[in-house]
Amino acid sequence: EYVWMTPRVKEAVAAAKEASRRAEEAKYRTWTSADGKFTIRAKFVSSELEGVKLQRHDNREIITIDWGQLSADDQEFIRQQL
Repeated sequence: EYVWMTPRVKEAVAAAKEASRRAEEAKYRTWTSADGKFTIRAKFVSSELEGVKLQRHDNREIITIDWGQLSADDQEFIRQQL
């Protein structure tokens, strides 16, 4: 922290950081497998020829999942993002 910041500025910076954290967190959702047996908390990164790229919430790893492995609702979500 910067010692020159007034309490009001420190409060504003903290509020901005919290808003940014919440906005980033809101990008993550629960994805479900087509058979409903598996779920993962991740955010949509892109749709590629080899599949859908998601970023895992737990370790931020980028993974690729085949379209057919995702639930119909998740596939529709992706279509809306494109």
